[in-house]
Amino acid sequence: MKFCLAFLISSCLLLNTGYSQVDTTQFRLPENYATASGYYLQQSSRNPSSGYYSYQAACYLSLTGAVDSAFAYINRAVDFGVRSEDIITDTDLKPLRADARWNVLMDGLKERYLKANPGITLPEQGVRLWLLGIEDQRFRTLSKNFKLPGGSQGMMVDGGRLLKEVEAIVRQYGWPTIAMVGEKASEAAFLIVQHASPSDIKRYLPMVVASAQKGEIKRKWAAMMIDRHLLRSYGVQLYGTQFGNSGKRNKSTGIVEWTPLKPEPIVDEENLAERRKSVGLDPIESDAKRFQVTYIPPSQREGYKPIKMKRKYLKSGYLF
Repeated sequence: MKFCLAFLISSCLLLNTGYSQVDTTQFRLPENYATASGYYLQQSSRNPSSGYYSYQAACYLSLTGAVDSAFAYINRAVDFGVRSEDIITDTDLKPLRADARWNVLMDGLKERYLKANPGITLPEQGVRLWLLGIEDQRFRTLSKNFKLPGGSQGMMVDGGRLLKEVEAIVRQYGWPTIAMVGEKASEAAFLIVQHASPSDIKRYLPMVVASAQKGEIKRKWAAMMIDRHLLRSYGVQLYGTQFGNSGKRNKSTGIVEWTPLKPEPIVDEENLAERRKSVGLDPIESDAKRFQVTYIPPSQREGYKPIKMKRKYLKSGYLF
């Protein structure tokens, strides 16, 4: 407590000095954590309705050991709507997790999920799937929150464990729809299976397609799973959601040289735009831009050879 009090007094003194010359890019250096926390405390005071500055203050207070103050500011950030996913995965907040107040914080985040999804029929399973989804994305879309030395490259989650938990829910209740568990939790179930083995995808795909056809989940999730299944089974896709490249080792240098990313082969590509629109996907040009690829339509592609639609895709309900 004496440490926290002294820290806050010194921080208040810092607030009066100004930070016009502070280079925030240097805040990640351990020797600058105290300066960073003082800066964000000042910014939070100047912008009292900003969750961002409260959140950043909490991170640096945590890193400097000012636990009491860190909890005060992270709770303030929660009140202003900072994403739960960031709070749960941010390694700056790791020093707080051994404190009993972290469990109270987590209970609050779970309650916030339920308030955002009123009326779901499986609230307990919804919260669990939502948390599993965060774990699945920890080193994917949430990798920016891994701030420990060395970064998160090469780190993986235990996908097998996550899949077993999804399987247990599916066995008891069927495929978890949005009405059952909420949108984020339903998407989490889809993503965990999407990241599983080809045999697991094949096993659950009929459930996903059936739920999408009934409007119980988003069609674009089913479209992505259909594409991954078809690509792994037949080397083609229907909705253009899968991009890939190939590598070949240079015999002279020993270095693997990779071809540029491009969409994997697409069935009936001439009508791709209409199919994507029917399932709620943006134009393929948006995906291409995200992968830093220039998409060339079939009509402008030299040597383009169309891939015909097969009847079995229609019988399986792969077209919406």
